[in-house]
Amino acid sequence: MYKLTPRTSIIKIEESLIIPISEGNRHYQQFIQDVAEQGIEIVEGPDIIEPDYATLRQQEYPTIQEQEDMKYWDEINGTTVWRDTITAIKDKYPKTITGGTTIGEVPDWVQEAADNWTFNKHLREYVAAIEILEDENTTEEEKTLAQSVIDSTPQEVIESLN
Repeated sequence: MYKLTPRTSIIKIEESLIIPISEGNRHYQQFIQDVAEQGIEIVEGPDIIEPDYATLRQQEYPTIQEQEDMKYWDEINGTTVWRDTITAIKDKYPKTITGGTTIGEVPDWVQEAADNWTFNKHLREYVAAIEILEDENTTEEEKTLAQSVIDSTPQEVIESLN
């Protein structure tokens, strides 16, 4: 089982192995092969962390200096800019927003990479089978095996060679 991270890595859960998403990494290649052979179900999407109301408010409140400046000018001008600003933020993020963590979807690139792996595997097998059939030292048993590989090769792989 694999777990995607929100960043640029994959975690192989049973080994606690962190795998960078990099074509040249052998563990990444194994991940793609595992998905191709076992299905997308072995991959869990990244955790999506939803912040709670306090975090959301904190990010939007003006700085203390800005708030003090608002209060000063409210007192001078007889306005309610500070109160209106704070109330708008509190209304925007009510205490009912409790936050939490959910699991996101597995991105399309994972299935696309697995499909490409499968395509390339079929292509390599097809080319090898053609070479076996063209070799005059090939036994009848080897020819039969090579022909079965050719017969089971998806049409899209054969068409890609033309």
